[in-house]
Amino acid sequence: MIDCLVLNDASLPFSTANACEKNLGVFFSILHRANTQGIRFFRADNLEGSWNSLIYAEGFEIGRWINSIPNRDQSLLVKSVAAEEKIARDQEKAA
Repeated sequence: MIDCLVLNDASLPFSTANACEKNLGVFFSILHRANTQGIRFFRADNLEGSWNSLIYAEGFEIGRWINSIPNRDQSLLVKSVAAEEKIARDQEKAA
């Protein structure tokens, strides 16, 4: 059984901020579903920083996007994924 997922941040950038806004929620939903199934995830680049440090598309700001999500549950889902990634990285460092 697979118990971890490696994220390739380089595959995330979208061609436009509009495309990013329409599709980024799906990405976070996949990560959330994996997390609820006990699958840990790690970023391939292993760089320090949070989800805010990634460049998703020119002119796109993830914080503003999260705060503009009309569905509160979806907004919380994205925030929970971001929190889990941070925890997973901290646990990896401690090992």
